[in-house]
Amino acid sequence: MKTIKRLFSYIKYHWQVFVMGNILLIISVVLGLIMPRLGKYIIDEIIRKHVGAGLFPWQELMSVLALYALVGIAAAVLDFVAKILLVKSSNQFTETMRNQVYDHIHKMPISYFDQVPAGTIVSRITIDMETIRQGFYVQGFSTLLVALAKIIGVYVASFLLRWEEGVFLLLLIPGVYLFQKVYRKRATEMQAEIREINGKINGTLNENIKNVQLTQSYGREEKVIEDFKALTAKQLDINERFYRFDWGMFNITFALSSLVMFMAVSWLLYGHLNLNMPVTVGFVYLIVNYVSQLFVPITATLDVLSTIVKSIVSAERVFSVLDQPIEDDGKGILDHVTGDMSASDIHFAYIEGQEVLKGIDFKAEPGQMIAIVGPTGSGKSSLLNLLYRFYDPQEGRVLMDGTDIRDLERNGLRSHMGIVLQDPFLIEGTIYDNISLGNPAITKEMAIEALLKVGGKPLLNQYEKGLDEPISERGKNLSKGQRQLISFARALAYNPKVLILDEATASIDTETEQIIQKAMEVVQEGRTTIVIAHRLSTIRDADCIYVLVDGKIVEQGTHDELVARKGFYENLLHHQLSRAGQQGA
Repeated sequence: MKTIKRLFSYIKYHWQVFVMGNILLIISVVLGLIMPRLGKYIIDEIIRKHVGAGLFPWQELMSVLALYALVGIAAAVLDFVAKILLVKSSNQFTETMRNQVYDHIHKMPISYFDQVPAGTIVSRITIDMETIRQGFYVQGFSTLLVALAKIIGVYVASFLLRWEEGVFLLLLIPGVYLFQKVYRKRATEMQAEIREINGKINGTLNENIKNVQLTQSYGREEKVIEDFKALTAKQLDINERFYRFDWGMFNITFALSSLVMFMAVSWLLYGHLNLNMPVTVGFVYLIVNYVSQLFVPITATLDVLSTIVKSIVSAERVFSVLDQPIEDDGKGILDHVTGDMSASDIHFAYIEGQEVLKGIDFKAEPGQMIAIVGPTGSGKSSLLNLLYRFYDPQEGRVLMDGTDIRDLERNGLRSHMGIVLQDPFLIEGTIYDNISLGNPAITKEMAIEALLKVGGKPLLNQYEKGLDEPISERGKNLSKGQRQLISFARALAYNPKVLILDEATASIDTETEQIIQKAMEVVQEGRTTIVIAHRLSTIRDADCIYVLVDGKIVEQGTHDELVARKGFYENLLHHQLSRAGQQGA
């Protein structure tokens, strides 16, 4: 019930179209209930009374038939317009909800995305949203509204005809209510199962497609295929059980409606005969029509209940995303940033009790280049996540210009920072789109200047369209070096005070490394630079190198100081030089 109320709450955003559509729908239903009365009048008052009487009132008959036709046409037209308006309002409701979810997702902590597969989130925004739109706002609500209007209309008409008929039909309500309650409970349970297995399939598909190269490399295709077949088999089994239940209940309802119609008409006719009340053909037509109109909405309601249940289950999934807490954002803004960054006694864990950073201290003064090195799993990426405030430490502080970054508004903080990743993030668009990322403040002239400064002239000359050259998804039509140059140009165009380079040369060849190294020198000029380094040859000129091992800083100093110390850093350097010599040989 809570979920349904929440779905109805979206009506307040676009209520005018919604209300108008429902008013027209109710008027259409009322007109539909008038038509049997006109039919009874034609049968009893015109045809029966004048058959064989000699002069037949053709003019009166044609007039009433014309009225009957006009009422029917009006009902059809109003029903059509009403449903168009309801579809329009449903699109508006769903758009509002989708925008809310999308906006909320971008304010949620990164930790949520570590736990929930991307395919699952996509499913919430696409499949679940469409299910809500189609099943609840379009089919579900309008069907239930029509059903309710028809049922009330039939009861009012029955009581006006003869109160005994109304009382008889009222006796059907408890049975219908219990029937629907049983159906709704079981259908909800089964739909929840269906949604759960569909979510697993979407997540599995997303993961397997992203990792198809890895799967093929290790010859695990058969295992992946077997696991997927098991999921799809389970999905088909659940779907089959649900439709057996759904169709069974629908057919039982249809059979019961036929039986009740027979009993109702028989009882009413028997009552009239016993009371010596005249039973006319028109009366029988009217009773049969009204009883039929009573069971048609009941049957339609049961038929649409499965759709509504699907919508409610989907809504619960969508609302579960909306109910996730957003990032705790600060309110402070730094107007004049120098680029001074430091960390004081940082302790951090993704999982409680499993610290990945243990008492980290470092200092990066304005314009300095600071390097952080260490073996895989030492905590380098975790420290980067804290600097960018994707996560907050459990203990200690990260400072920008002496201010705890938790007290700063996130977007304001990040506007002073730039990042270049090992695997550069590129969007589907042009080279210019990937440098500006849609920021109107970065003109094409600025983008060209930035690209030229980082050594991107060959890239511009390679393509006739220059900056307007299309880039495929994730930059697949570019080399690793070209993608990295675009990433450096982006950082330069945004002109941050603090630049973070995350293994920027880790996956490129030696020749390309020289180009990237020059680009790095250009981008670093006049900025505080924090380098997460894989190749130690790229950080020889760093003002200070911090050696991170198992979440702790075990050494710090310049390159020469650390080499002379003959500690962990010197061993890392020796290992890299030896490996490079072996590869060269």
